[in-house]
Amino acid sequence: MRSIVVSLFLIVLSILVAIPSLNISPVSASGSQSWSFRDDFNYTSISQLQTAGWTVNPNPNIPLSYYGLSNSTMILKAPNGPDNAASISRSDIPANVSNWSVSIRVESTLNLRGNFGTMELPVPTVGHLYEWTAHGYYSNFQLIVDHVIVATFPGYSAQLNVWHVLRLDMINGTVNMYFDGTLLGSYSQPDKTPGNTNLSGLELVASAWNNNGFDWIQASSSPVPPTPFFTLTSSTSSISLAYHQSVNATITVTSKGGFTGAVNLVASSQSGGPSVTMVPATVSVSNGGSALSTLELQAPVDPISPATYSVNVTGSDGALSTTVSISVVVDTRAPIYINGNSGFRPANGVNGGSGTKSDPYIISGFAIDLCQPGMLCGGSGIFVNNTSMSFIISNVYVHSSGPIRSFGYYDADVYLLNVANAVVENSTLTGSRSGVTVSGSTNVTISGNMISDQPIYTVGSNGVSYQTTGPCITVSSSTNVVVSGNTIGPCVGGMVANGATNMLVYRNSFLAGTNTTGAPFASDSQGSNNKWDNGYPSGGNYWSDYTGVDNCSGPQQNICPSPDGIGDTPYSFSSAQDRYPLMKPFVDPPAVSYSVHFQTSSSANPGTVSRTISVIATNSTSGEMIVAAKRTVTYQ
Repeated sequence: MRSIVVSLFLIVLSILVAIPSLNISPVSASGSQSWSFRDDFNYTSISQLQTAGWTVNPNPNIPLSYYGLSNSTMILKAPNGPDNAASISRSDIPANVSNWSVSIRVESTLNLRGNFGTMELPVPTVGHLYEWTAHGYYSNFQLIVDHVIVATFPGYSAQLNVWHVLRLDMINGTVNMYFDGTLLGSYSQPDKTPGNTNLSGLELVASAWNNNGFDWIQASSSPVPPTPFFTLTSSTSSISLAYHQSVNATITVTSKGGFTGAVNLVASSQSGGPSVTMVPATVSVSNGGSALSTLELQAPVDPISPATYSVNVTGSDGALSTTVSISVVVDTRAPIYINGNSGFRPANGVNGGSGTKSDPYIISGFAIDLCQPGMLCGGSGIFVNNTSMSFIISNVYVHSSGPIRSFGYYDADVYLLNVANAVVENSTLTGSRSGVTVSGSTNVTISGNMISDQPIYTVGSNGVSYQTTGPCITVSSSTNVVVSGNTIGPCVGGMVANGATNMLVYRNSFLAGTNTTGAPFASDSQGSNNKWDNGYPSGGNYWSDYTGVDNCSGPQQNICPSPDGIGDTPYSFSSAQDRYPLMKPFVDPPAVSYSVHFQTSSSANPGTVSRTISVIATNSTSGEMIVAAKRTVTYQ
C-alpha cells in the first residue's frame, strides 16, 4: 500500500514539474478575496498548454497548424477569417469577481485582406462578452459588447511585429479601456442585473485574417481606479487655408477617469501663420462627458508665401494640461481661366453654388500668384469669358511674387469678357497691369475691393522708358454696371469707362497716387448715360485731388453753414461729374443693435403713474455703445 502511495505522489510531482509556474488562486475564492492570474506561455507544446488549464477551440475546421508556441510566445492564426480563428480559453475563474482587470501583450505578425495590424482582447462575463479591439483596417479602437460596437476611438496606427498592451478594467459596472497604458474611454454597462458583469473566463483569439502573437495575459480582481484627466481631439489634423479665408475646426474636450471641471483653452500659431481664436475659451466638462469649442483660423493678411504652420490648442485645469496640434497649409494657386458656362467646375476654382441668380457659383478664398513655375510673371489672375450663369468672385488675393515680365491686351487681376450676372467683391487685386477689366458684359457689380496696379515699364526703340500699366478699373462696351465701396490706387488713372451705359459709381475712394503718370482719376466717354454719385444724401466718391470745401448741405448744397461731409461743388472730369464728392474716404457704418427697456412705477399721488423708456444703440461688431437715451413720462 505504501508503495502505491509513493508511486502516486511521484506521478503528481512529475506533472507539476512539467507544468510552468502559474499564479492562480483556488476556484473557490470569493469576490471579497484578492485574486490574480498571469501566464507567460513558457510551454513547449500545446499539450502542456492544455494541461495547464487552457482549452483549444474545438471547431474541427481549425487545424492544429493555426496554434503555435515559440520563445514564450503563444501564436494564434486566422488566415481564413473570423469563423475559423484559432482561440484558447479557460473558465477556472473564482466566483463573484465583480471588479476585474484583464490585459494582454500582443502583436500582429501577418495580415491578409487589409486587416493590417488588428488585435483584440475578448473578456467573457456571466451575462456579456466584451471585445476590446485595435482595428488596423479602420485605424481606430472599438469596444464591442455582445457583438455590437458601442464605442469607437480614433488614433490607432497599425504596425506589424510591434508589441502593444490591451487592457479592460471593470469597476462597479463601468468598463475602462486602455491601450499601452493610456485610458482611451469608459463605457457604463446599461444592464444592471446583479452578477452579469462578473468575470467568467479568459480568452485569447486571433483577429480575422491575422496572425497574432501573445507574450502574456494577466488578470486580477483589484483594478486600479483611473486618475481623473481629460483629452483634446480635433475634428481635423490638417487644414488648407488661402488668403482672406476663415476656417473652423472643432475641438472636443472629453472627461477621462471621472474628470470633472472647467478647462481653459488657448490656441497659438507659429510666427507668420494664421490668427487663431478659441470660442468659447473655457468649457465645463462633467464626469464621463465632453464639451466642444471652436478653433477659428483666419489666414494672414500680408502677401502669402506657401508654407505650413503648426497650430497648437492647449487645455489646462490646474496641474492638468494637454495639447493637440493641427497642421495648417497656407498656399497659393495658379490663375483661373473659365471659358463658357461649362468652365464653372471645381478644377477652375468654383467652390460653391449652382449658377442661378439665387445661388450663384462661388469662387472664393484663393491667393493667386501671377508668377508660375517655368513661366514669366504676368497674365490675368482670373479670366472669365463667354458666360451667362451667375457667379461671385469673393475674398481672393491676386498678386505677383516677382516683377511682371509678360503682359498682353487681356491682362488684369480679374478680367470679365462677355459675361452676365457677375460680382467681384471683398478682394485684394494688386498683381497685374490692371485691376478689374469688364468688357462686353452686363449686370456686373464691383464692390468692396482693394485695387492697385504693379508698375510695369518697357523701353522703346528710342531708349525711353514707358509705363504700360493700365487703369485700376476699366469698363468698356458694357451696361448695368455698379462700382461701389472700392479703394482704388495707385495706378495709371483710377477708372476708365469707354462705351459703358447705365453705370453707377459711388462711395469709392480714389487715393493719392492714383494718377501716377498724370492721367485723370477717371474718364467716361458716355458721361450723360452714367451716374458717378448715388444722389443726396448717399453721396458720390472720395477724390484725393478734390479741392472743394464743405460748408453747406442739402441736395443743392445751399443750406449754409451746415457741413455734411459732402463737397459743396461737383467734381468734374471729361464729360461726367460727381455731384456729391465725399470729403473723406468712405467707411461702411457699423451694424447697430438696439435695446429698449420699459420701467413703470406708481407715484405717491393716487392715480399717478410714471413710465421710463430707455433706448441703447450698440455697435454690433465691437460692442461699443453709440448712444443712449432715456425719457420718463408721468400720467394720470
